[in-house]
Amino acid sequence: EGRAWWLLRVAWWATLLGTLAGLLLHGPFTAGLPLSRALDATLVARTVGTRFGGTWAMRVLLLVFLVAFLRAWSEWEAAWTRTGAWVAVGVVAAALVVTPALSGHAAAGPYAAVGVVVGVLHYSAAAVWFGGLILLGTCLLPHADVGLLEAVPRFSSVAFTAMVFIVVTGMVQGWRQLGSLQALGATGYGRLLVAKVAAFLILVAVAGRSRVLVRRRLTAL
Repeated sequence: EGRAWWLLRVAWWATLLGTLAGLLLHGPFTAGLPLSRALDATLVARTVGTRFGGTWAMRVLLLVFLVAFLRAWSEWEAAWTRTGAWVAVGVVAAALVVTPALSGHAAAGPYAAVGVVVGVLHYSAAAVWFGGLILLGTCLLPHADVGLLEAVPRFSSVAFTAMVFIVVTGMVQGWRQLGSLQALGATGYGRLLVAKVAAFLILVAVAGRSRVLVRRRLTAL
């Protein structure tokens, strides 16, 4: 549990610093100015006024709220208080998942509302897969007994489902951005998308084989 909380703190700081860096660097980057102008108040205000900047500023506030609710959940002893704090953590986490889709290319182009929904599903599936994999490898497996290892097959099923969601939502998002099959080979984005989908399909196949091997090994135990 202590290692899991440490990983959560690292993830929180990485998200906060990355968000602040994006807010500060967006202005000079889009204006073609040197990065030394990152702290220019005019550029920062201009960035916050955009869809990208407003969404990322909201992400900073959500991260602050998340710390407060997590602290309440971990320290308060009353059951109703812990339950309320846990619900608040879930709401804030759900809002955080929406911010990448609102600020990125998912909210641009045709059918923006569909793009945002697909983007949220895409990022959520990636978080379940990659975040769960990190927790499993760092917190569970190094000191796992037979009882704890029962979680491995369950995670394997969840991770495989998440990877399928990642591929499907990624293909839908790519099709929405490209608009035609001809664009797959005629544009740089299309060629990159084909390579990305192919690499991820290989990863899904490897994950499926790994799932079979894990189940067979644990059944033998």
